[in-house]
Amino acid sequence: MNRTEVPFDFSFPDNYMEIKGHDVRLAVSKLHDFSDTLGLLASYSLMYAGEEEYSHFKSLDEIKIKCLKRIYLNNAILWYSNCFDILLQSIWFMDRIWQYYNDGGTLLKDYHKLRNRNGKDFVDIKRNIDGWVQLAEHNCEYGKIQKYLRAYHKKSEVLKELKKFYNKYIKFSSGTKPNIRMLANQIKHNSSLKLKEFETKTTFNLKTDNPMANKILKKNENIIVKFNQVFYNKDAPEEKGKITLSYDKDILVDIKYDNAEGEEFRGQDLLQIVFSIEEIENELNNYHNDIIELYYIIKESFMDNITILPSIKLQENKSDSITIHQPELIPYLEDEEESKK
Repeated sequence: MNRTEVPFDFSFPDNYMEIKGHDVRLAVSKLHDFSDTLGLLASYSLMYAGEEEYSHFKSLDEIKIKCLKRIYLNNAILWYSNCFDILLQSIWFMDRIWQYYNDGGTLLKDYHKLRNRNGKDFVDIKRNIDGWVQLAEHNCEYGKIQKYLRAYHKKSEVLKELKKFYNKYIKFSSGTKPNIRMLANQIKHNSSLKLKEFETKTTFNLKTDNPMANKILKKNENIIVKFNQVFYNKDAPEEKGKITLSYDKDILVDIKYDNAEGEEFRGQDLLQIVFSIEEIENELNNYHNDIIELYYIIKESFMDNITILPSIKLQENKSDSITIHQPELIPYLEDEEESKK
């Protein structure tokens, strides 16, 4: 699948002018960071997770190639997930959305999830004090931005496309296909990326006292098997509980104690959602193209506020004129002596 070319539309934020009521350069810096992260980190990680990148490495065996792909796929998921957060922060700063959730802000009252790490009811952000930018970044959330856009820009293209992208790639799904945000959170908080290519299926031999059943088991590899095994306390003959082994696509072991205080331990709680490298690659390719479309919509909504800093547009500078003189050519001493001859 072809990936859309990553846009690099903005130079360094210091080259842009600020306007009252917005933080233009902070917003531009986020768009600049978006392109940098998407183009130089996420895209390259995804590229090196591709099958064709290792065809010329004759010395690498199949396991080593799979391990390399797993590493790059882990990186790609994390960087692509980060790209969405950076885009959110561009909107957050351009319209100073954080101020609507400050003490006395118009959106604070109806929003009940404003809790920082210290458990305070809200975070009161004040501009131009040390650390305010980092505090604002920390408190940027999709839910807050969506609530702001609904209240003040209800019919905007940004609200519509942001919600569409969120529902498709960010909102946690049932697990029938890879979800980039869910995979990123799994990598960051739970465990490394689980892939079908690294799965090892449980195999076992099963034989019963029934000759007909043995024939069926031998012929049909896809048959579902389930049986119970009683377990006992080694010092007492009474039954303590049951172990249930079942096999469908893989083995599950359930352990249940019989007494009133006994507990049940389900085998399915150990299962994790697993996808193939190709499945995740395809989803990341779609994510790549769609997040660039979202970027262009957000960028377009900013354009009325983004202008180049007047001091670097010399041809439009109406202050003191600047005259640049061509430097005088000073001949070498030997040249002067040569001319006197």
